[in-house]
Amino acid sequence: MPKWIKKPTQSMSQIIGIICKDCILVASESQGTMDDGRKQFDANKIELVRFKDKWALVALAGGIAAAGRVIQDAGKKAAASRRKSAVARKWHLAGKKAAQTRAKNQRLG
Repeated sequence: MPKWIKKPTQSMSQIIGIICKDCILVASESQGTMDDGRKQFDANKIELVRFKDKWALVALAGGIAAAGRVIQDAGKKAAASRRKSAVARKWHLAGKKAAQTRAKNQRLG
């Protein structure tokens, strides 16, 4: 390293997103720091999380344990959201079926 470049005093995550014509590219380096200060060199800093009928890429920086908790929490909230959506859809379909049955009964009279 040239002498005029100062060595960084703090670590920093590097995550990049590039919008292309047909896709979005997301990448990061893979070094992470455990809560006790140890280094991990194969950390996964980008996770795919499903929200209802959509997917999201979540990129995180910071301690590995804290990042894992954020991903876990996002996954739990996404799952709860999907369950609420499924229940709402069932009620919606039940309401439509009841309306069709009422209309049929009124026609038959």
